[in-house]
Amino acid sequence: MCGIAAAFRCEGAAKRVEAMLGLLRHRGDQDDPILSLPPRTALGTRRLKILDRKRAIQPMWSFDGRFAVVLNGQIYNFRQLRHELSINGAAFHTDSDTEVVANALALWGPSAIERFRGMFAFVAIDYLDQSLIAARDPFGIKPLYFSRSGEGLLFASEISALLKGSTNAILEEVRPGHILTDGVLQPYTPRVEGQLGCDNSLSLNARYLYRLLHRAVKERLPDRLPCAVFFSGGIDSTLVLHAARRFNRKTRAYLVSNLDGRDRPYALEYADATDSDLVIVGFNSEDVLTLIPEIVRTTESFEPNMIRNGAFSTLLAKRVHMDGIRVALCGEGADELFCGYPEIAHQGSAGKVRELRQVFLSDLYRTQLQRVDRCSMAHSVETRVPFLDLELTAFSDSLPTSHLVSRDQSNVTDKAVLRQIYLEEPTLRALSIGKREKVVLVDGAGMGDNSRSGPFFEYAEQTVSDTEFQRMKSGFPGLQFSSKEEVMYFQILDSHLDLRRVPFLAKRPHVNATSTTMT
Repeated sequence: MCGIAAAFRCEGAAKRVEAMLGLLRHRGDQDDPILSLPPRTALGTRRLKILDRKRAIQPMWSFDGRFAVVLNGQIYNFRQLRHELSINGAAFHTDSDTEVVANALALWGPSAIERFRGMFAFVAIDYLDQSLIAARDPFGIKPLYFSRSGEGLLFASEISALLKGSTNAILEEVRPGHILTDGVLQPYTPRVEGQLGCDNSLSLNARYLYRLLHRAVKERLPDRLPCAVFFSGGIDSTLVLHAARRFNRKTRAYLVSNLDGRDRPYALEYADATDSDLVIVGFNSEDVLTLIPEIVRTTESFEPNMIRNGAFSTLLAKRVHMDGIRVALCGEGADELFCGYPEIAHQGSAGKVRELRQVFLSDLYRTQLQRVDRCSMAHSVETRVPFLDLELTAFSDSLPTSHLVSRDQSNVTDKAVLRQIYLEEPTLRALSIGKREKVVLVDGAGMGDNSRSGPFFEYAEQTVSDTEFQRMKSGFPGLQFSSKEEVMYFQILDSHLDLRRVPFLAKRPHVNATSTTMT
């Protein structure tokens, strides 16, 4: 729900934090005071006001004055944790999840992180021990980067901001599901409640999964605020929207599409059948291409998949922001969990399906989740991801491979258990959505697909000369450029960031060529 910055044992700590927050202003609507602490430590946030909007000022102290915390994201079970903490002696002055994090650290120590259910990245200063704790949620839905400065550490929510705050230091990333203490990153294991096993019946598993999704959606709907759903008329986003409307009929769906978009007829079919509030965000293809430098800087990436789809995520976020909505839901994560990508579904064995599924899940934080975070937060919209609920993901892990990918002679059906939900739910059963094939966001919007063709690819072919392409390929062999489009995006990003200081960007994520999307 914001952008955070911290400097721990660094000279000029407050000024460094101020400089970093200056590049994170888009992530929120409130400048909270920077907290300076001895020795040479400061914390700050650009806060997007969602929970307890007047009182939830960060950094926030624990009840005993020991921990000061800045938090990005939301802890969805914070009220349950607050109740337990209150019984054990913690006092509260706000209805904020940040205060719950601070008090949980005070009473339970770093192991408290295992009990947090949500999307989060935080930095906490232990004022008593003069030490630091930083952590990131298990999937890396919310970003957190750091650099080392002598004996000190600097943190920020985005790469460009951290480069501003640090001086010639190499940047690192707090990996998903990791905690940083004493300058050392270590994994933690989140607690998972509820049913972990599954049934042999596809029908029963589909029904239970749908109940888990309903609970996840309900937890992520904001209190007393309007909510949007990034909607494509695809299998995943339709399930999210349908669940959200059960709890709030005024939930508004946003579709990005021109008249040729393949998503458009499916989205209209659902809206007509359910009398949903559907906003269609149109665009001109030539205007979208002019957005490329903005999208590259926003996503902090040069991956074509990220830039192409990021353009349409940005158009959605801009419209949602213009309509005064601060929170959106999306269907990201479902394709990775339930094998919606052709590369996964068409593997020859169950073992290969499982193996590639895990690769895609491991890369999520540097592919779809990074795109969603950057493109939505660039316009002060917090996007939440119900499919990446801990209990839901644990249940999906336990499903038989045949409930993820079913095979009937020569036919292969991806996301079998999600498609089964459409057969179980009366309103959805009558729709054609449950039978539709995979469509990427850029294709669904009506502007080509993720293959080496279409407007983005052709624009790069015209922009980058053959000589320049060969020069870049030989000059950066480790990046394995395979198209002029990659080179064009890389050159834009390199002019914005000092990429020599961001070595983890050289580790190319396993991004499929034709099918990453918001469905």
